Amino acid sequence: MNTSVSSPLPCETYPGIRRLVTTEGTLTHEVGRATLAHAISRLTARVSSIAKASPVVLESDSGLIMSVHYERRFGFLVSLCAPGDIMATVLVDKELPEDEVVCETPRRAVTFTRRSFVSERRAWRALEHFAELGERCPVSDWVEP
Repeated sequence: MNTSVSSPLPCETYPGIRRLVTTEGTLTHEVGRATLAHAISRLTARVSSIAKASPVVLESDSGLIMSVHYERRFGFLVSLCAPGDIMATVLVDKELPEDEVVCETPRRAVTFTRRSFVSERRAWRALEHFAELGERCPVSDWVEP
């Protein structure tokens, strides 16, 4: 995992995060950088050993939800959803093609554009910004529904 991004010390918690749900379904209310890094590494390890895994989910105090899926062939799928919204905003890599790819989720196969899957570095930057400020990272590229 890329841990070179500046952030709070591992023992500090992110004040604006209400809870974290790991890929194993564990609910955590005290979320810090080390906890988040461990959850993401468990997600990638779990997907490496089985075909599909549940996402890691962060919820801010405002109710905004960030969901992180991992697909071993393509990378990370990061989405944000506000309370009451049906569709989520998705983090994209505009340098990748818009070709459609099929991604296996725990419930079904879903089609996404290739650019919807981002590198670990981009995903981590968006995660940290969300964890620290409870909002989407403004320097990242997001696609609205």
